[in-house]
Amino acid sequence: MTVNHKRVYRPCRAEGLAGRRKHRKRFSVGAANSNATSISADRAVMDLVSDALMDGARLRAFNVVDDFTRECLAIEVDTSIPGLRATRVLERIAAVRPSPKYLICYNGPEFTGSAIRRLGSPPRRGCPLHP
Repeated sequence: MTVNHKRVYRPCRAEGLAGRRKHRKRFSVGAANSNATSISADRAVMDLVSDALMDGARLRAFNVVDDFTRECLAIEVDTSIPGLRATRVLERIAAVRPSPKYLICYNGPEFTGSAIRRLGSPPRRGCPLHP
């Protein structure tokens, strides 16, 4: 037996039942790949994220991600991550794999210190914000 959706709508509303849910609009696959050419294989991104524990203690994570392959190169987790420690993580990555041409970093106290500025030659391992 087939029933029209308009005939079902009014009794469902009277009983307080949820109506039909609209489906999310799907985007074409071509639109998702259009940005793939703008990302270079010689870029890495470093960022510092933070969270709080139940007792109020801060937990910080220093992440370094290859922007092209989305591979996580390093995660350093501690309550405090000074610039010298971030520098050691970057040097440990550089010892294993070739250094990226660009190192994108977001503003943070760990990235503005003198330890990051002394990291190395700017074209190979320097932050564009701090030449």
